[in-house]
Amino acid sequence: MELVSHFWGPQEIEVPWFTIDIEPDEVGGFIGDVHGNTTTYLRKTRHLDWSIQVGDFWGPFSVLRDLNPTRHLILPGNHEIFPKFWESSNTLPHWGVVQIGTVKAFFLGGGLSVDRGGRTPGKDWFPDEEAPFGQLYLAYLAYQLVKPNVLVCHEAPSLSLEWNKLKPMSLDPPFHIKSTTMQTLDLMLSAYRPETVYHGHWHQSAQCRKEGLLIRSLGILDVQVYPHEDPRRTNR
Repeated sequence: MELVSHFWGPQEIEVPWFTIDIEPDEVGGFIGDVHGNTTTYLRKTRHLDWSIQVGDFWGPFSVLRDLNPTRHLILPGNHEIFPKFWESSNTLPHWGVVQIGTVKAFFLGGGLSVDRGGRTPGKDWFPDEEAPFGQLYLAYLAYQLVKPNVLVCHEAPSLSLEWNKLKPMSLDPPFHIKSTTMQTLDLMLSAYRPETVYHGHWHQSAQCRKEGLLIRSLGILDVQVYPHEDPRRTNR
C-alpha cells in the first residue's frame, strides 16, 4: 500500500492505494459476505487469480496465513472484530483504491448494523462499523478525483435498493435506516458514475443495468467474476 496525493483545490488528500499486478489472461472477482464461513471462502479463492471480498468476513483471520495479501483483499463490513480486523495483511482500510491492472476500483467499507440493539459492545458490535464522518468526507472528495472504473462497497447505495428491489433489512419492514455510509455512496454516484458497482451487506443476489450503470448486489459468498463471466470460476 502507498499513499497517493490528490488535491481538491488547496487541500491535499492522501489516498490509500493498493495495486494488484495481473496478466492479461488472469481472472479475478468480487466475493460476497462470509460471516465466518471461511472454508467456503477459501475454496472460492482457489478459482480466482485475485479477489476482493466485500466485508462481513468476521474471521478467524488465522485461516488467511497462506492467502497472498497482494492478490486477495478484504473490505471491512459492519460485522467485524475491530480493531483486530486490521491486524491481517489481507484487510483494507475503510476507503481507498485498488488498482487491478489498468482498472481503478474505489472501495468504501462499513455499514450500519440494524440489529445492534441485540448485540454486546466490544464483543459482537463495534463502533468502527462505519468510518468516522471526516473519513467519509475525504472518501467522497477522493472518489471524485480518482474517477474509478468500479465502485466496490459493503453497504449498498440507495439506487440498488430501488433498481434491484432489495428487501428491507430493517427490523420494522418496509422501512430502512439510511446509514451515513449509504448517504455517502449516494453522494458519490450523484457526483460521478463508474461502470459498475459491487456491494454486499444485503445478502441478496441481484443485478440491474440502467443509465449506463451496472449495480450488482452479492449474496452471501456469491462470486462475481471480473472483467467477464467465466462459468468455470463463478460460485464454485
